[in-house]
Amino acid sequence: MKRSLVIWAFLATFLAALPAAHAQSAAHWFKQGQAAEAKDDMEAAYEAYYQAYQKKPSDERYKLSWERTRFPAAAMHVEHGEKLRAQGDYRPRRPKMRPEPPTKIWSSPPPSSSSPFPTSR
Repeated sequence: MKRSLVIWAFLATFLAALPAAHAQSAAHWFKQGQAAEAKDDMEAAYEAYYQAYQKKPSDERYKLSWERTRFPAAAMHVEHGEKLRAQGDYRPRRPKMRPEPPTKIWSSPPPSSSSPFPTSR
């Protein structure tokens, strides 16, 4: 009897947590990024788009939004730091920016070229 009560309590807790896990989907983070971008908070938009990209890296919209907001978010980050420095406040306030997106590296030369060096014709 006691064991079945513990199992039911565990199941109820697990099922209650399912909507919270769904709320943090890639689409949720993407919408958060769009809302932050509409408010001109590029750092928050960048973070939200990064989370969306991490949840679903196969979706190009998430990657492009993340890459598109990278420079404006970095500029806002620097501007904020300059204001703090002008006030004499040197304590770190925000975490470092996320790393830049991965770049594609050729594992072999492109099919149209047999040599990596240009040839004269």
